[in-house]
Amino acid sequence: MTSQQKRVLDFVRAYHAEHGRGPTHQAICDALGIKSKGNVAARLRALVDYGFLRRGPDRSGAYVPVEAGHQALANVATSDLLAELQRRESLTASGARS
Repeated sequence: MTSQQKRVLDFVRAYHAEHGRGPTHQAICDALGIKSKGNVAARLRALVDYGFLRRGPDRSGAYVPVEAGHQALANVATSDLLAELQRRESLTASGARS
């Protein structure tokens, strides 16, 4: 996570805690001095990809923080996840042969 992404994440968490919903792109721009809503959108998408944010049910302030317990899987390397899936598939296949 970059320092700019961390700033956005911290702001989204604080805003959500205070208002009960995520901030708009414009609110993030204004609060953090970011000139482009496109830059905010890119940082938000990265935070979703990392598992720190998710899209909310509404369209206004659509990004909300992910609960701390749900972030653990987001921190697991993709290669480790794929290795675990392969291990489970081989266990299932060997169990089916018995």
